[in-house]
Amino acid sequence: SLNYWWRMINISPTGRLSSEVIIYFYSEIFEALQANEYGAPDPKQLVTEVFDILGCRDERGPTFKDLVTSQQGYVVLSLLTDENGFWMYDNRESLISTP
Repeated sequence: SLNYWWRMINISPTGRLSSEVIIYFYSEIFEALQANEYGAPDPKQLVTEVFDILGCRDERGPTFKDLVTSQQGYVVLSLLTDENGFWMYDNRESLISTP
């Protein structure tokens, strides 16, 4: 399924999730979260978070290989494509402690 979603979000000819691509996809999530009065992080902060989650040290952005080898690709895809997925990730610590 990662391969399917990668083909959907890989809109850059470089084959990388550049900062611009991440911000492009997150912008809709960001607006929806703000409309619901949720304190969504700045798009530039999310870029840093995505790079960290995937263990990407290349300033050009993560590749599909990074998505797979990190074993966190599904998290990143959820952050960029699903408002509820973003909320669940952002609140993961409080959700874990809830019985």
